This record gives sequence, C-alpha cells and structure tokens, in this order.
Amino acid sequence: MATLAQIYDWFMTGKKPTQAQFWASWGSFWNKSETIPQSAISNLTNTLNAKTENDQFNAHKVAEDAHADLFLGKEDKNKKGAANGYAPLNEFQKLAIEYLNVVNDLVTGGATSLLSAEQGKLLQTQITGINLLLTSYNINLDSVQEIVDAIETVQTSLSTILVNDLTTGGNTKALTAEMGKSLKGLIDALSTTVGNITSNVVTTFKPILSTALTAQNTAGIVAYINALNPVLAVAANEIVKFNTTDTGRVFELRLRGRSFGVGQAAIVAADVLDVTDFLNKDVRLSNYPNTRNDGQIPTNKVLSTDALGNLKLYSIATAPAPYIQELIPDSYLPSTTGNIRILGSFFTPAMCDRVANPTAIVIGGVNTINYATFKSSNEILVNVITGAIEGSFFITMNNGLSTTKNNALLITYGVVYKPNATSWVDLDPSYDMSEEGAAKIGVYGTYKSATWNKSFDFTKNWRLKFMLQKTPLGDPMGTAAEGNTNERNFALVKESTKEEVFYFGMYKNSGSFKSYGGWLGNGNVSFYAHRPASYWDVPKPQDIHEFRYQYGSLYYYVNGIISVSSTLVVTENLLFKLKLKVYDVSDIEYIEIN
Repeated sequence: MATLAQIYDWFMTGKKPTQAQFWASWGSFWNKSETIPQSAISNLTNTLNAKTENDQFNAHKVAEDAHADLFLGKEDKNKKGAANGYAPLNEFQKLAIEYLNVVNDLVTGGATSLLSAEQGKLLQTQITGINLLLTSYNINLDSVQEIVDAIETVQTSLSTILVNDLTTGGNTKALTAEMGKSLKGLIDALSTTVGNITSNVVTTFKPILSTALTAQNTAGIVAYINALNPVLAVAANEIVKFNTTDTGRVFELRLRGRSFGVGQAAIVAADVLDVTDFLNKDVRLSNYPNTRNDGQIPTNKVLSTDALGNLKLYSIATAPAPYIQELIPDSYLPSTTGNIRILGSFFTPAMCDRVANPTAIVIGGVNTINYATFKSSNEILVNVITGAIEGSFFITMNNGLSTTKNNALLITYGVVYKPNATSWVDLDPSYDMSEEGAAKIGVYGTYKSATWNKSFDFTKNWRLKFMLQKTPLGDPMGTAAEGNTNERNFALVKESTKEEVFYFGMYKNSGSFKSYGGWLGNGNVSFYAHRPASYWDVPKPQDIHEFRYQYGSLYYYVNGIISVSSTLVVTENLLFKLKLKVYDVSDIEYIEIN
C-alpha cells in the first residue's frame, strides 16, 4: 500500500503516473463494496474490550437482584402513606397529619384513631374545671345534685347554639355531627336513585316523512307534535326522537313522563332539540385547493348532492360521451400488428377492460384489439391486428355514452402524406394551416388561395382525399355561400404551369347545396349534384371527397362512390390547389400506392 507522500509525488504537476502507480494509489483506499477487517482499525479491539456485552447489559437492567444490597436500607416509595407502609416527613412536621387518622374533636371516637393534642388540652381543661368545682367551697355547688343541675344548665346553653335535626334551620346555629352524618346518608341514597333512573332510560325513534312537517326545523316538528292524534304518551324514563326517513333530519323531544298532541299541554321550540348529524354549513378543505391534482380518477364515480342537498355517489354515465380527436397513426398496412394512440377526451379506465367491456372500443377494419391501456382521460393506447381489406374505417368508443368517428383509420398498401404548416405555397396569409392535414379560412366570404407543394407522381397510382368542415366564422349556408358553376374551390393543377386539370366547386343555390366540377379540355360539365338544405346540420364528418389516379386515368369519388371518370391523359406531376371562402377543409391525405 502506497503512502500519501508517494501518491502526492506520483501526481505532482508535470508528472504522469504509470499504470502500476495509478493502481497502487487506488489500492491505498477502501472501496465502499469492500469489508474493512477489525484488525485494520486502530485500537478497535481495546475499545471493544472496554465495553460490556449488550446482552449482559440488557439482562442486568431487568434483573430483580441487581444492586439488591444497595436497596436493603431503602424504603419503597410506592408504600409512602399507604396501608402497612410508612408516614413520610417534611420540613415542617415530623409526621404529616394527612397520613394519620387524627380526630380533632371529643365526639367522633375510634379505637384505631389518634386524638389531637389540641383536643387533649381541651379535655384537660374541662377535667381541671370539674375538679375545681368538686373541691370548691361554692355554696351553690355543695352537693352532687347541684353539680348535676349545673351540667344540665350547660347542656341547655348548648342546645341554643346547636341544631340536632334537619328541619329547624337557622343562620346562627350549627348542625350537630350526627345530623351531618344523617344528611350524608340521604345524599348517598338520592345519588343511587338518580343513577338507577339514568341507567334505565330508553330511546325511542319515531320515523316520519319530511312531508309531514310544515318546515324542516324545530318549528315544523313542534307543530307536528302538538297536532298528534291519537296523542303520544312518553314514559318517565323514555327519550323520544323523531327522524325523517327521506331527508335524515332528527329532532329530540326534551320532555318526558307526559302525553303530547291534541288536547294536551302544547310544547314550544325550547322543548325540542335538533340533533341531526350532518354538516349544515359551508365546508372548507384547506388542503384541497382547485390547483391540486392527485391524478386521473380511477373510477367513473363522483360525489355530488341531490336537489335537497343530500350527498350522493353518482356514476359519470351522464358525463359527455367520449370525444375522439384523432388516431396516431391514422393509417396502417393491411394484416399488420401495431399500436395506435387514441387521443380525445372523457376516456375512462373501464373502457380498457376488454373482458368486461369488449365493445367499449371498436375499430372498423381491425380484426383484433389485443389489449387497451388507459393512459389518461385524454389518451388510450391500443394494440391491434388490421384486416386484409383496404379502406377508410370508423372508430366507436363508449364510456356509458357512445361516440363514433368515421374515416378515422385508413388501411392501405400505400404511403400516406399530409400537409403541415410549411407545406403550402402561394398561401394567403389569412389561412390557418397550423393543424396537420387541415386548412382553415381566416376571412369569411372572400376567396383565398393556397397550394400544397406535394407532387402527385403521374407515373404511380395514387389517391387524394379530403373532407369539408364548418367554419366558426360564418354560416356555410348563408348569403356568402351563394354561387354558380364558376366556383373553383378545389383544383388539380399542373406542377409546371399551375394550369387547372380538374376543378371542383360547392355552392348554395335555390336553398340546396350543389356540387359542380369539370375537366379541363373536355369543355362541358362533368357532373352536377344536389345536397339537402340541411347538409351542414349533419354531424361531422361530412362527405369524403377523393381523387383516384389509376394506371393513367383520373377518377372522382364521393363517399367511396365514383362520381365521374376522365379520359384526359396526364403527362406530368400535379398539385392540389384550394380556393375557399365559406368552409374549412380537413383530413387532407395523399396516398401513394406501392
């Protein structure tokens, strides 16, 4: 083991320690994973030898004979002032009088009591006085009879200052000890009687409905009791409590041993006590401010009150149905196993129980949901096996109420592309392109343009799909929506010249929503269709519009049904152009078929 001086020398400025020196420096210290032997600790053995064994010390503490010889001359403090014990001394008295049975009068007596010195002095005075009388030459006391007469005179005098009964009374007379003893006996007997009465008291509950009371308070119960017919008889040892079975109020009648009701003495509010066991006031929980968050609720139950203020535990079945925002990813290859994140709101853990709630999550186009994991009320993770059929499929979720989002999952053999905020060119600044796959107008009623810079490869098969959505800026069926066949809301344009290859418009005319489109070079309208006047009242999603380019031919579909086909030959890549004024576009996807 190297010394500190050696280690310092190896690591001096300008020196480079060898591997052996480096290892030796680390080998000079104990690692925390190593056990340090006792022999390596200085003076440890001598220090331990100077200590007593823990087992011996603990046994010594509880041994009854430990230091017994030191306590032979000691008094047990637990016997201080106790029977067969000892009377302690203090700084004023050699014997504390409170530990001895000392009698300080000449009438109490007691074979085991001591007479106080003061009473002995008084007794000696009386004896001396008697002796003086017996030996005196008083002519009035020259016979025993006269002495007796004198004693009787003294007794008569005492009777004027003492009372030997419990009826005479008097503010200037004292009660004899005998009467005090009798009074104590009467008090003890009365206490026993009261105790017996208390122990025999019974409580009777009278259930009633709250509707029997004119008011849910003492005034209401007083009116009810005074109107009882037949009358209510209450025993002397009976406590009657009226409880409303539907609201939980309890009122105690404070009177006993009489009857109540029609023809009986009426009671007042002071004769009734409201003993309802509830919090009839605002409750403040200082440890639970509204900023506190203990996590997601584990069950769909919540505490609330009913119309009468009664606390109830309710299910959240009446909470909003699940809101489904999106699936990530929202496209999958057919016959593939993978994970899908479902984002939204009002999700519950019970929805993930595939055994108890197998239909709480249903995804179209999916053969099997292997499992579902609750992440939060805003996210659920599912592991799925997709089916072999291509298409755009729905998802249904149920937390007690059901919600379905159509076209939520695309199953396709192609690669899916979506525009983001940086994917647009020739963009009017009023547009909001912050949401992936969506374009939202910023000015209602005025045409604004934008072009997606994604090239649609004319040498491959592909699909372009999108949906129309209401804008919060105005009514899509309003005056601004009126138009004609010149509407150009969507178009496929040549990438090189931005020339329209296909155009498509939607507008309001004669109270109906109309769609219109045509092919550049064909000259005439290719299709013309009506939608009902209530078109925008249908909940999202709306119609799915889709361009399909297959083997050199271009087709237009609405909700999976072909609307028109083209004989136009496409010779270069195309772009997607928007020109919107009264609605938004969502779910824009370009799918390049493998």
